[in-house]
Amino acid sequence: MFEFTKPAPVQAVAPPAGAAPPAGAAPPAGAAPAGAAPPAGAAPPAGAAPPAGAAPPAGAAPPATGPKEPFAGMDGMDVEMGGGARGGKRSFTVMSNDHKVKPGGTYLSTAPMNAAKKAARQLFAKSSSRSKKIHFVVRETTRGSAKKTYKYVATKTKLSKPVEVKRGSVTIVLKHTYEVKADN
Repeated sequence: MFEFTKPAPVQAVAPPAGAAPPAGAAPPAGAAPAGAAPPAGAAPPAGAAPPAGAAPPAGAAPPATGPKEPFAGMDGMDVEMGGGARGGKRSFTVMSNDHKVKPGGTYLSTAPMNAAKKAARQLFAKSSSRSKKIHFVVRETTRGSAKKTYKYVATKTKLSKPVEVKRGSVTIVLKHTYEVKADN
């Protein structure tokens, strides 16, 4: 899991006493010219940055970057890698089949076989032939995937006795079973 951080807000701060004046401003009276080295043995002014290439003092804390917060997407939801709004599901489409069914459709599933089972049911429903077997190719269309293709063969078998399945308040009558296998 990646963690995104927001940059710390920028606040206007008055320069510390003894700091260099802004560019174009005249130096205070009695100050050494810009770029001049301090006298030997003199300590740098408080709050001044160490010279380039110098090691930070022992025990110095790293610069503060602000608190780490998860990155919020445009809709205000925290962004999670690996699925986002689809809950880890991948998308697939039918590329071709041995019947004259128009290829296409989008099938969301966690695995290609599960998407093929959904596609097989639709292919049999759209097919004008009464064939009991369909060969077809499914291609992954998930964003960022390798767009790999998978070949399957599906068979449709009529049940001797219809099965009733209840889903919530709806009763569904199943008259056929569909078996999908990899086609090599």
